[in-house]
Amino acid sequence: MLTDLQIKRLKPTDARRVVAVGDGLSIRIEPSGRKNWIARKAGRTRGLGIYPEVSLAEARSLADAATSAPHQFGALWDQWFADQVAPVHKRPENAANLRPLWASLERRRVDSLKRAELVALLRALRARAPARAIRATSQLRSILNYAVGLGLIEVSPLYGVPMCVTAGKPKKRTRVLSDGEIDALKEMAQQDGPAGAHGRFALFCLAHPLSSWRSGTGAAL
Repeated sequence: MLTDLQIKRLKPTDARRVVAVGDGLSIRIEPSGRKNWIARKAGRTRGLGIYPEVSLAEARSLADAATSAPHQFGALWDQWFADQVAPVHKRPENAANLRPLWASLERRRVDSLKRAELVALLRALRARAPARAIRATSQLRSILNYAVGLGLIEVSPLYGVPMCVTAGKPKKRTRVLSDGEIDALKEMAQQDGPAGAHGRFALFCLAHPLSSWRSGTGAAL
């Protein structure tokens, strides 16, 4: 394995050359003298930065991450969940509940996934469960963008696909309160304590719709 001093002493030639450093890490030397770190695995090459801006130690760490990245979708999902969901979401189980939807992709290489098949998968889900299709589309977009960040793919297969194609448009709620529900709300508003306060606020909302607040014609709170 090359040392930092040996890398520093590497001289350019008339043609580009690549020198192996070890453990999947190499350095590419351009005729101009520029030295670029690269990681190679299974015939794929990933750039890791320019020497000496990226040190030997940093390049080795980046190469380890690049060569151990999960190439199968199932492993990618696990890493995405552990890295992006579990540490920050209060209810990570909501994301985990969608995992069974990707059973057909579990053993597929991430770089083999095609836009047409992913759109077909999401549209089939949309036909069965429209609301779930919206969450699933968001999750799949996030996972594929994470794969881009890891260098597994150059562009997400879902890049440029409108949300309405895979998940449709959310349906507007048309239900209104019945006369009995309005009477119950008025009764609550006449009570003392928190229940009454909540009821009075609800009545205010009924009398002053949100649209009037946005237009500036509603009453101030």
